Amino acid sequence: MRYDNVKTLIDPDTKRRYLRGVKYPAIPYDDNDIYIITVAGDRLDLLSNDYYNNVDDYWIIISANNLPGDSIFVTPNTQLRIPIRTSEAKLAFDTLNEI
Repeated sequence: MRYDNVKTLIDPDTKRRYLRGVKYPAIPYDDNDIYIITVAGDRLDLLSNDYYNNVDDYWIIISANNLPGDSIFVTPNTQLRIPIRTSEAKLAFDTLNEI
């Protein structure tokens, strides 16, 4: 997921540092979205690189498909929606996380 701009906070009681929670936007359906069926060896970061030319944008695919986000691996024969219009999702992410 995307943590590049997440703020580090300090707990006032324990003085321990932690990352503030990250919020991901809902990504609406669009007529331009691409649907694929995954094959053995597909990974979300590689799919992100194929469709967005950026491995770090795999969170968009996770969010669009309501995946748990705990792994970049995808079960073969899973249908995934690949949103093509990502600028709105990135702006929503930045707004939700005050970046």
